[in-house]
Amino acid sequence: MKGLLYTAIISILALTLVISCEKDDSGTKPDPSPPETEIGEYWLPVSSNSAENLYSITRSDSIFLIGGDKSVFSSEQGISWESSLTGRGNPIYDIEFNGIVFLAIEPEVVVRSAYGENWSSAYAYITDTLVGIATAGKSAASAIAVGSDGQIIGCHGESGSPWGRIVDAPTSRSYNGICYVNDRFLAVGIDTSKGSPHAVISVSSPGYEHNWDHITLTQDYSINDIAMLDNKFVAVCDSGRMLVSSDIQVWTEITSPVTVDLNAIITVDSTLIAVGDSGRIITSTDTENWETRDSGVLHDLYDIIASDDMIVTVGAKGIIVTSEIPGK
Repeated sequence: MKGLLYTAIISILALTLVISCEKDDSGTKPDPSPPETEIGEYWLPVSSNSAENLYSITRSDSIFLIGGDKSVFSSEQGISWESSLTGRGNPIYDIEFNGIVFLAIEPEVVVRSAYGENWSSAYAYITDTLVGIATAGKSAASAIAVGSDGQIIGCHGESGSPWGRIVDAPTSRSYNGICYVNDRFLAVGIDTSKGSPHAVISVSSPGYEHNWDHITLTQDYSINDIAMLDNKFVAVCDSGRMLVSSDIQVWTEITSPVTVDLNAIITVDSTLIAVGDSGRIITSTDTENWETRDSGVLHDLYDIIASDDMIVTVGAKGIIVTSEIPGK
């Protein structure tokens, strides 16, 4: 009889122990759903195995391609990178893919390559410095390059050639970049013809690259890049300044959480991501409220691009920083 009682007591104690182990210290069930990660919230530096300055990045359907001081860097996923010399010994200030070939900007030359290797000159009859290039999407052959002294040249060939001057912009304009947004090319920079500098934008007509509207803004600082979200154009500028416009003609300054130069901006799904000097990265989902993000680096960031599942930004001293797109 005592044996049966002893066995019953042991069974009750064991059951009590199991039940208590199924609860946490607070006696409540843990939440199985962690907070959802936002686009551009977390960043991870990866190695380029180089100390070259990395000025620009683009991608085709199969690879990312970076332009550096003397080399190009390629990667399928944006994590592991391989470098190869261009064979020309010149820096690549900007690089794009037109759906057929890669096009890149050297100081006075447009160069092209089918696979990111074996680069050759596509246009070399230039006396002014070129700094930027943009293409009209991956399925279109149109490409526009810009530089100092109002230089705007264009190409309509799928092979990245021939090139020619397509518009006579004021020579007082010094362009520092060009982008393709909302079916039009936007060349951005600064104009010094009026005694003091003023931000400028040269805008092509939708679907027709030979008609341009040259806009001079009241702001006295340079525009570096433009992206679009919710039918609003957002421009990033020197000293952390940002501008917003609904029609490209009238621009209003918006509050920025940083004071360093912002060099590039893109739209990823419904999020704007801007990068700048000193490793600064900021994001917004409404063009007005901006969050600073930890890039994990302190070097200047010059350019940014996104694939279907990865965002990659590049900068000084071989810096590459990546961010996975949540849910992809």
